[in-house]
Amino acid sequence: MKSIFKKLVLIGFIFLIVIQCNLGLSTLNFAQVVNNNDYEPSSDKFTVTINSDGKYIDSGYRVSDTVGKVLIRRGDQPTAWENAWSGDTLYEGDVIFVGKDTECTVTLPNQLTIRMQSQTELFFDFNEQKHQLKVIYGKVLANFEADYDQPNLEFILSQANVSVDHAIVIFESKETTSRVLVLAGNAEVTDPNKSKVSLKHSEEVVVQESGSESIQSFSVDSELLEWTSEIRNKVDADLKNRYSKSTEDQIQENTTIAAEENKNSNYDMISIFKLFAVLIVAVGTVYIILGKRNK
Repeated sequence: MKSIFKKLVLIGFIFLIVIQCNLGLSTLNFAQVVNNNDYEPSSDKFTVTINSDGKYIDSGYRVSDTVGKVLIRRGDQPTAWENAWSGDTLYEGDVIFVGKDTECTVTLPNQLTIRMQSQTELFFDFNEQKHQLKVIYGKVLANFEADYDQPNLEFILSQANVSVDHAIVIFESKETTSRVLVLAGNAEVTDPNKSKVSLKHSEEVVVQESGSESIQSFSVDSELLEWTSEIRNKVDADLKNRYSKSTEDQIQENTTIAAEENKNSNYDMISIFKLFAVLIVAVGTVYIILGKRNK
């Protein structure tokens, strides 16, 4: 028994040394687990418009700020994917795909900026009768400038059609679910049942095949954390009159609070381990002393 308690004392001291050296236990962040089921770009053939010379028509949109491999094709050429580069022209009927660990911005200069996250595919369904951007899959943030003067742009998601005008909106489209989040301005969402819901600043709605769910509020600051600082700054410029604090300041404050809470939590765990180690050492020491006195 003495040898067992001696070992417990030794273990207790080791616990104290490890904790004192701040070698804590790490936790698994499940948000960082990557889904191996990567989205593959579509091979659908779309109807495109051409001019009297038989050439594709410039949509006015341009590719910019590409990070990683971005692919582009004409809508009527399902397999003719080409690498896209900053400055490339997007034609009516084009399809653009942003792969894994890749980012891309599409712009209508001085009027509209569309930021595409990785694993996102867009179809520019433009002609004389309609002006639509189809989010085939993925997530985009659309930021309309005050000078936007084009025909009303409609975003087509897997389960919803969304009309927006001079707004800042995030669109997320998956096979059976669509999600719309309004950061500024207004948007009108039409679900598969032709029911319409109107969203305003800080409101979102999820749309399933069966229809729209109830409108929910969301934190603009929290949602912006997954976008680049450049995008956050741009959004902040448009929202500065709506907040007492800028988005960047609020994000920084939230981050500081979260870090402090995490720090306090770590301190609580360390205190528990220290107390446990001290108890082991104390019990083992008392047992050894009593054992010697009984000899």
